[in-house]
Amino acid sequence: MDLRPIPHGRRHGLVFETFDKLAVGESFIIVNDHDPSPLRMQMEFMRHGELSWVYLEQGPEDFRVEIKRAALPASERPKASGSDPSVFTRF
Repeated sequence: MDLRPIPHGRRHGLVFETFDKLAVGESFIIVNDHDPSPLRMQMEFMRHGELSWVYLEQGPEDFRVEIKRAALPASERPKASGSDPSVFTRF
């Protein structure tokens, strides 16, 4: 996904929209005209534990990054047996 011609105010939203459509293990590549580290920080905060971020090219003119869905959102992950804190068992 080439972000360079896209207006700055739309770039992050477009990347999130694309990422949210990925199945676990799928990825896409972004191309940007500057280091997209602010996008990385935002994604790692808002999609914590769900993604991997690999620089394929780091400037000086272009930055290419592979963004991969590494896990389901926390709300969609199966809970481990006995992990429900609202359940209390007396011995």
